[in-house]
Amino acid sequence: MCAATALFEGSRKDAVREEAKMMEIAKKYGGMSAGADNGIKGYQLTYMIAYIRDFCLLNNVVAESFETSCPWS
Repeated sequence: MCAATALFEGSRKDAVREEAKMMEIAKKYGGMSAGADNGIKGYQLTYMIAYIRDFCLLNNVVAESFETSCPWS
């Protein structure tokens, strides 16, 4: 399973267009949108990941997360 939180910047028109393009690609591979509210929660979760990781390691659970950014160009 893979989850991604996406933030679209720029004008509303540009953001709507870019989101539609991303969703078209996601649907091609069986992806779905969990909605803006869950996106906000996912963004907040990025600050908690280190604490969750430590808790999991104490309970013999190993997981990994990563963050990246790239220019559209």
